[in-house]
Amino acid sequence: MSKLEIKNIFKTYKKLDILSSFLTALLFFAIIAGIILIPTIQMIYLYIPYVEYFLIGIYISLSLTSVYFNKIFVDTLKTYQVSDLIDYDKFKVRCSTVMTLIIFIIVFVVYIFLH
Repeated sequence: MSKLEIKNIFKTYKKLDILSSFLTALLFFAIIAGIILIPTIQMIYLYIPYVEYFLIGIYISLSLTSVYFNKIFVDTLKTYQVSDLIDYDKFKVRCSTVMTLIIFIIVFVVYIFLH
């Protein structure tokens, strides 16, 4: 087992299978994130004085959505084939951590531009 599970995924699966799984998960992420973000952004445009709390809510909801994104991504990869080389749970946790960090950076930059 390698420290970088992503290497094992690229060795085990075809590029088309990975892309297909990623796009399926991205579709669900976009739908759920859109349902959460559109009303929240509309409320921010109405000028609610405590924008920070809405940004915290956006961060938490997108972080939870990213966990669901990674679950869908791994589950669709497993439909193609299951490999003993890959620790799927470890991969899900690491991907969720990276996506949460990226979401935090984006929300932080938005916060800086709002103030």
